[in-house]
Amino acid sequence: MHRPWFIEDNKVSFTSDGLNCHMCRGPLGTWCGYVGIPKSHPWYGKSYSAEVKPSPEMLTNRHENDHGSIDLFCAMLSETSSNESLSISLCMRVHGGLTYANDHHPYAKPDGLWWFGFDCAHFGDLVPVFAEQFDRLQILRNNEVYRDQQYVVAECQSLAAQLVKIGTNE
Repeated sequence: MHRPWFIEDNKVSFTSDGLNCHMCRGPLGTWCGYVGIPKSHPWYGKSYSAEVKPSPEMLTNRHENDHGSIDLFCAMLSETSSNESLSISLCMRVHGGLTYANDHHPYAKPDGLWWFGFDCAHFGDLVPVFAEQFDRLQILRNNEVYRDQQYVVAECQSLAAQLVKIGTNE
């Protein structure tokens, strides 16, 4: 079995669209990605579950992997129209949906930025800790995909671009 998690770095930081991005490996061996926004951004200090007015672009060309299943379930139960109000997590297109919002990214102290983050430990994602255990027990996994460093860099870049667009449109 090919195990890229043994050769990839465990932490990566870079800038995309002028925003700081940070990636780190979580306790299960999967990547988590974070993008920091400045105080001038309209979503600074907001939870990823905070309700905002979505733009028309946020309501089109949506893909099931862009959002968490719990977020989608809650939206279905909501009595408000998705044209009127959506959670920030449902407005952003990122793997598995947003799962983090805080004044620092993990393993760092507050730095004046507000960080939105996502993780790659969702249904269908290969989780390295589980993969190692399943291999030892010779249990087959079905169609799981390891979300590697390159994939998570691209997701961070996409999230940064979306957040910059929000910041310039509001």
